[in-house]
Amino acid sequence: MRPGPSSKEWSLVAFTVLAQAAAGACIVQRIVALESLRIDTATQSVLSVALLLLLSGGLAALLHLGRARSARFALANLQRSPLSEEMLYSGFFGALLVLGRLSSWASWDQFAALTGVILLGAIIRVYRLRTVPAWHSWTTLVAFFGTALVLGAGIVMTALAFAGLDNTSLRYTIAAAIAIQLLVLHRHLAALARAGGAAAESATIVREDLRSTLDTRLFTAIAGGLIVFGAPYLEDLHPVATLVGVAILGWSEAQGRALFYAMRRRVGL
Repeated sequence: MRPGPSSKEWSLVAFTVLAQAAAGACIVQRIVALESLRIDTATQSVLSVALLLLLSGGLAALLHLGRARSARFALANLQRSPLSEEMLYSGFFGALLVLGRLSSWASWDQFAALTGVILLGAIIRVYRLRTVPAWHSWTTLVAFFGTALVLGAGIVMTALAFAGLDNTSLRYTIAAAIAIQLLVLHRHLAALARAGGAAAESATIVREDLRSTLDTRLFTAIAGGLIVFGAPYLEDLHPVATLVGVAILGWSEAQGRALFYAMRRRVGL
């Protein structure tokens, strides 16, 4: 068995990372708006990027289902299936983004941010499986919300940069979120190794079989974070440098999510 994610799991990597980035962008945009920073010129850009990311993630999810017609079956058990909830909230979130993009409704960001939080919670519930020790942990919450915060703040920072604005608190937020993610990942792998059984097998896969992916995850997280943090000091290159840094962080989060799926080793039935 290959230790890395399968082709279908890569579609899940794309969906979860892109959907979380879209939700995070709306959440962070709303928080920044509450700080009374004028970002009117950047708001529509954030909305457009969030919608594009969610649509791209939705297409990737359809690839995982195999056939577009299979999507309707995923909604058939809303009361008991976290996956059904995930798809429902994804659709509702997308509808709010379309509404905000096509209308001048001033309160779109409030409802989009709230729905983004609910969507993130639904995605996390899908993976909190008792039969998968590496996933049934508070570290899954940190990893998924961390992706939303890092990429969401990065998207808002990029929109602000192209509008000629900057927000220092976002740069420190991204730096702190990256540091927390990497520290939690290190501690999680150590705890899995000590636990033995399927948990230890998950840690071994990441530390040995997928060492290059782990190193890429660490290097790109640090490199992307440094570029984003230092971009405002580059003056005319500020917008482009921010965009490049966020793109690198996106790749880093994808590598981290690939490691997450590779750690799926079950216990029991």
